[in-house]
Amino acid sequence: MALDFSGQNLRGRNFKGQDLAGANFSYADIRGANFTNANLTGANFSHVKAGLQRRWATFLVIVSFLLSGLSGYLWAVNGYFVSQIFDTSRLENRISGWVALIVLIAFFFITIRQGIIAGLGAVAVAVAGAFAGAGAVAGAFAGAGAFAVAGAVAGTLFSIYISWRAMKGDQKHSLIRNITIAFAATGGTSFRGANLTNADFTQAILKSTDFRNTSLICSRWYQAKMLDRVRPGLTYLQYAQVRQLLVTGQGQDTNFDRQNLRGINLQAANLADTSFIGADLSEANLQDADLSRAKLKQTQLDGTDLTGATLTGAYIEDWGITNTTKLHGVRCEYVFMRLPTKEDPDPLRKPDNKREVFADGDFADFIKPIFDTLDLYHNQGVDPRAIAIALKNLAENHPEAEL
Repeated sequence: MALDFSGQNLRGRNFKGQDLAGANFSYADIRGANFTNANLTGANFSHVKAGLQRRWATFLVIVSFLLSGLSGYLWAVNGYFVSQIFDTSRLENRISGWVALIVLIAFFFITIRQGIIAGLGAVAVAVAGAFAGAGAVAGAFAGAGAFAVAGAVAGTLFSIYISWRAMKGDQKHSLIRNITIAFAATGGTSFRGANLTNADFTQAILKSTDFRNTSLICSRWYQAKMLDRVRPGLTYLQYAQVRQLLVTGQGQDTNFDRQNLRGINLQAANLADTSFIGADLSEANLQDADLSRAKLKQTQLDGTDLTGATLTGAYIEDWGITNTTKLHGVRCEYVFMRLPTKEDPDPLRKPDNKREVFADGDFADFIKPIFDTLDLYHNQGVDPRAIAIALKNLAENHPEAEL
């Protein structure tokens, strides 16, 4: 019988490596809990509160204040070096001041345009000269204090701006965002290495939670909160567009071409006009999803559950269905066997007569020969996708054969 932890205070509890398949954690407080390498298949985490315990949050705030103070001090030092421009007593000081100013301007401009890595690269080019000039500085300057304060203020505002852009998902500043989230997740709820297949996180609060190396096949995230503040590792949660789709269920007219969405749960999602060209949707849950006019060219659908999905108007050129793809109860009036072009907006429509549509069950009859062929290949130990690719290449290389 599955364990019931619903509504309980589980802050800081250690469940590392335990078998908790099907356990009910709904409405529980799991801040700081450790589920590393646990088996949580089918577990219910709906409405849970994950993340940091209060003492860890306090500790991280103190550390962040210390880091902010250090950052302000370093910016003040930069301001002091820039102030040497006005030192009329020594030419070396003026030169070092101009070098510092130029380096700072370059750093600001390049970081804003191209990201922190490019900005640091620009600083590295000029750092030798800056240090040489700094070594020549001697004595205090009357206006240095004012410049130090100005430098600290300007640097702090600049840091705030870059941090804001990073947390808004600006890819140029992804390094800062990743570091910030990793820092904030220290001491938070950990699912690292856990098996969360078919787990339910509906309306869960997931800030500062670690999902690295986690199996998330068909996990449910509908209306989950702060999913953009988790530590995703290499799972599909690393993509902002995917997180938005998982939380809202709305992905109409969106481009997911060539993305790895293996095992994603998009049950009943609105995916009309969405492009999945070359994407991997193997083992995904697409039950009752609306895939009207979706572009499924070369989409991998091995083990994908399309039960009750709508495929009317979908483009299924070279789609990667296998004998494990579930198409029971698919609703489909017509499909296209090729992607549209300006010359041919309705390429290879099936049924061929544009006035006809598939009646209930006709699409299954239309697709059945493909499954029969897949079963034949499967029984013979041959990869049907390899056969399809070889046949396509043969047809392209020998058009006279009219294969």
